[in-house]
Order: sequence, then C-alpha cells, then structure tokens
Amino acid sequence: MNNSTPHLRINERLTDYWRGLCRGRPMPLESDVVMEDLKDLWDYCFLLSVKANGFAYDYLGPSLILAYGDDLTGKEITETLLYPHPPSLINTFKNVVLNAAPARDENEFTNSLGEKVKYRSCVLPLASAGDTKKVTFLLGGMKWKAF
Repeated sequence: MNNSTPHLRINERLTDYWRGLCRGRPMPLESDVVMEDLKDLWDYCFLLSVKANGFAYDYLGPSLILAYGDDLTGKEITETLLYPHPPSLINTFKNVVLNAAPARDENEFTNSLGEKVKYRSCVLPLASAGDTKKVTFLLGGMKWKAF
C-alpha cells in the first residue's frame, strides 16, 4: 500500500489499493488482499462472501463492530434481515456484484444500541481463484460517526 498518501480518505486509499491489485484484470482475487498492506485501515474494513440469497460477513473490523453495536462476523445479510443495514448499503452490495465495479455509499442507520450512525463506505468486488470473472467477495471500508 502506498503510505505516502495518508491524507486520502479511506475510500480513496482502499480503491487505490484495489486498483493496484487488479494488474490488468477486471478485479483482483480475494487471496490477493493482504491484511498487512491495510494495517492502518483494517479496523475499518469488512469482507463479505457473496451468497445465493445475500451476503455473509467473513470479517468485520473492530471499529465496524462498534458502529453496528454487534459483531456480525459469520452472519448473513439478506433483504429480509437488513438490520442494522440501510437499504442503500444492501443495494450498493448488489450493484457491485452486478457490475463488478467499485461503488460508494453514504447514509445513516440506527445500530443495535439505538444510536444513529452516519457513514461513508466504499465496496470493491473480488473474485476467487476458481472463478476469476465472477464477484464472489466484497471488500469494503467504512468511516462513521455516532450521534
């Protein structure tokens, strides 16, 4: 990761990292992501598996656990189980899978502790070695404030 650009927001830094991993491919592989490269951002990151009926958190950074008020690691997110996710974030996940392209979302939600959380996030598509053209994972980053 290029540490000479600490002034950039998480969205720009994570997207720049993702672009660097592409190396001429439409998207990088999930296995290309190296946590150590993102060590100063990793607490604000998430990794989702794309499932037939939704998504599941494979990783949820400690800062995001605080934002949601709950550790959602291993839990599935579907249209019927949005809480605490706002519909715009679910739509962003879907659009990234559909278009195999990065997207951003800015919105707010009420977390499990009853706090209003305003956030900015970016969501980036990742493939797996078994299918390099299909989005099978989503890497994202989110900065937030509770009110």
